[in-house]
Amino acid sequence: MTIDAGPRLGRLTEDQLRRALDRFGLGALRSATPASGGHSGQNLVLSTDTGDHLLRGNPAYPWQLPTERYFADLLARRAALPAPVPYRIDPGTDVFGWSYAILPRLPGEPLPDSDVRGGLNDSGQREVAGELGRVLARAHTVTGPRPGRWRPEADDVLPFTLAGELDWPSRQPGAGPAITWRERVIRRCLGTLHGATRFGPATTPGDLAWAGRILDAAGPALDAPFTPTVVLEDFKPGNVHITGTAGRWSVSGLFDLTDAYFGDAEADLPRMLCSYLDADPALARVYLGSYVAARPARPGALARFPAYLLADRALVWSFLQRHHLRYWPETWTFTDWAGRYLDLAHPVVAELFPS
Repeated sequence: MTIDAGPRLGRLTEDQLRRALDRFGLGALRSATPASGGHSGQNLVLSTDTGDHLLRGNPAYPWQLPTERYFADLLARRAALPAPVPYRIDPGTDVFGWSYAILPRLPGEPLPDSDVRGGLNDSGQREVAGELGRVLARAHTVTGPRPGRWRPEADDVLPFTLAGELDWPSRQPGAGPAITWRERVIRRCLGTLHGATRFGPATTPGDLAWAGRILDAAGPALDAPFTPTVVLEDFKPGNVHITGTAGRWSVSGLFDLTDAYFGDAEADLPRMLCSYLDADPALARVYLGSYVAARPARPGALARFPAYLLADRALVWSFLQRHHLRYWPETWTFTDWAGRYLDLAHPVVAELFPS
């Protein structure tokens, strides 16, 4: 019997799946189903007599699975968060032709990326928004030795270099000296936008100039010292599971940690915040308010926030342009699209962040 696991994983045989499970002693296969949600198509749900597991295969880069395991272990161990552990990796290619990992299928269901409200009633929406803020604050209690990326070849957090950040996500170490946090935020944002110009006319020279002015204005605030924490970067509705009933909603899963690094915790706030701004700014206030209640913002947060929001929106914009996805008027450029988020976010952050 063969299973169509989607264009990325291809057609897999029952024998292959059994061999993968046997490698980790995970029991007899009962069923295999492509996981719902996500853009990568890397996941297959395996039900066995020991429970439900997730096969994650055909990694985009050699470092992807080791990085996810590193941060899953760190978040589970040091913040008691529901990350997928144990995260078992088979680096060999003899079973499928590519390396793979098998990890627990976390309980609950993801919130839809297209609607962070997820069909919940008003009280449920507010409860989940508050819980997401608290969970992110817990993740940010995990500190690192320096700003930078964990690299499996060194088993260490190495400082950011300009070449390495501009080459992301190929994740070559990059030659040259370490760069400051300010330079990393500004140069990576502008480099991402410059790269997006290859995908169509919606990213213009005017967009780069507009973003550059906002980033430069935030520059002095970006120089303020901080304790490096885990930054998930892709903390969004589709990458968490929630479970519960009325009055008892909680986050039951935190996953897809490919992009995590160590940096300023504030850089992690815009991704989920923008999902809530699209859905309901009042929920954005609940989300950010619960985060700040658990982890008060540092002085200068209000001045830094536009830079962090633009840096996040540049990454999302580049992805959407590359895949020819859009949900806004055809005439909009990056300035129109990202400027809307800046406008919506301003009253929320101005209330909660110190200047």
